Amino acid sequence: MIEPYLNLKGRSNEAIDFYEAVFDGTDKKIMRLSEMSANPDFPIPENMKDWVAYAEITLRGTVFHFSDTQPDTVTNGIISLMTRFDTIESLMETYGKLLDGGAALMEPAPQSYAKMFTWVRDKFGIDWQLICE
Repeated sequence: MIEPYLNLKGRSNEAIDFYEAVFDGTDKKIMRLSEMSANPDFPIPENMKDWVAYAEITLRGTVFHFSDTQPDTVTNGIISLMTRFDTIESLMETYGKLLDGGAALMEPAPQSYAKMFTWVRDKFGIDWQLICE
C-alpha cells in the first residue's frame, strides 16, 4: 500500500478541512506542534503552535498524511494525485470544489482513454487528476 504524505507550508489545518469537505473525509487525527513534548533546545515559535506536526485523514478510501513545513521549504512539484469516479457528475462536482482558489491545468473533456478527464492544481499547490473511465 502507498499512502500520500503532503507537507504544506503552514497550511495543513486549512488543507485538511478543505479535503475533508471535498472528499467526505473520515477518521481525521491531528497532532499540533503545541501538543508535542517541549524541547528547550528547539522552542516552538508562538505563530507556529497551531501548525500540524502530524495528521491523517481517509479520503476516498486512502489514508492521507499531512504535516507543516517552514515557508522556505522547496517542494519537488512533480507529483500529482489521481482519483477515479464512477460518474461524470461526481467528477464534475469534485472538480468544482477543487477549483475553488485553484486553477484548471486541463479543462474537463472526454478523452480517447476516458469518458471525462481533467487536471486541477488546488489552492495548496497540489495537482489532482480526475478521471471517469
